[in-house]
Amino acid sequence: MQTSSRTTDLLIIWAAPLLAPVFILLAWAAGPEAFEILIASDTSVFEHAVGFVLLLALLMGVYILATRDLKPFPGLRPWLIAWCLGVGYFLGEDMNWGQHLFGWQSPDFFLENNKELETNLHNMSPVFNQWPRMIVRLWVFVAGFLVPLAWAWPRRATAKFVPDQLWPGRRTMWLALATVLIPSVEVIVQAVSGVDQAAIPIRFSEVEEFFFAWFFLLFAIDLTGRLRAHDVARTSAAYRAHAE
Repeated sequence: MQTSSRTTDLLIIWAAPLLAPVFILLAWAAGPEAFEILIASDTSVFEHAVGFVLLLALLMGVYILATRDLKPFPGLRPWLIAWCLGVGYFLGEDMNWGQHLFGWQSPDFFLENNKELETNLHNMSPVFNQWPRMIVRLWVFVAGFLVPLAWAWPRRATAKFVPDQLWPGRRTMWLALATVLIPSVEVIVQAVSGVDQAAIPIRFSEVEEFFFAWFFLLFAIDLTGRLRAHDVARTSAAYRAHAE
């Protein structure tokens, strides 16, 4: 069982997200047509993969809310609801709220105000694009890497209103670090290649979004495991007390 658990952890934490850059490079090597179908288009395989991972993360969050006893963790339910709403927003915006999936035209409001003529908010204002992205980057780096690395101040400073269970465990650390390093990789690629962002065929923002999505999924999996372990420990303690 322990070997199986470690194999699952390896697949969840490393294999799938690290295959994303490999998939992009292979698609680029296959030629422009394949790259368009697999990566570049609004209905690409990669775009749908990001949406699928986000959907899994959202479903896991809803599953926790619906099935776990959260009464022993004051404040966890509203935070988890807010997290699910955030992931749902990310999912909807990434998939243009189903526009390309179902093939309907944007309403007039978006045709007039959206620079890409799509049904989304993130192409209309930095408030709905850069700001949420920076918040997610900060959360992933602090909560996913620095706190598990042993930086205790964020937990102490927010102890009165952030439940301890909301902080990810150590299994998120290296995925979180890889996620927040993606913008740096983009800068390095631009510097080495000597071309601007528009000339680079790989959209690093899309790669970052995939890693964000995977981090959300890993967070939900990690939270589920920690809540289950708490339930098992509580049941065992109650059984021992009854036996005595």
